[in-house]
This record gives sequence, C-alpha cells and structure tokens, in this order.
Amino acid sequence: MTTYHISLEDDVLKVGFGATLATGDCIVRDTALLLDKMIASGELLGGELIKINGRASILVVHVISFDGLRGSDPRLLQEVGDLATPQN
Repeated sequence: MTTYHISLEDDVLKVGFGATLATGDCIVRDTALLLDKMIASGELLGGELIKINGRASILVVHVISFDGLRGSDPRLLQEVGDLATPQN
C-alpha cells in the first residue's frame, strides 16, 4: 500500500495521501519514487503548464517541484544548483 497517490488527468496532477499512516520521510520517498516512474515512462514530459490538485505537505510540494523541474528541463535544476553553490 502506498502512502501517497499521484495521477495525471489531462493537465492536472491529482495528488493525495494514501490510507496508510506513515511518517513524513516515508511519504517523501514514496512521492519521489512515483514521480521518477512517471518521468521515466514518459507520462510527465515537461514543457507545458501543469496544475496540481489535492492535499500535500510542504515536503511533498518540495519534491514535486524539484522532480518536476528535473523532468521538464534538467538545465533548470543545474542553474538552481549553480545559484546555491557558494562562489569564492
């Protein structure tokens, strides 16, 4: 049983907690795994505006945001990483 559900319906990413009680770290891992599978299968292609509907914790929103960036354009995540790296 998963701790979090994600499905794509048209241009809406439907999200929500599963029936199982779980800690935040378990939910975040499940969310990342589900998104990775959706990206790898081509279900989430990127390049288009996507709406997100459903209940999500701050940590889950963070994972969706960063995995979504990585899935839509890997250069964006690199640029974010470059900005976060201290310059000497």
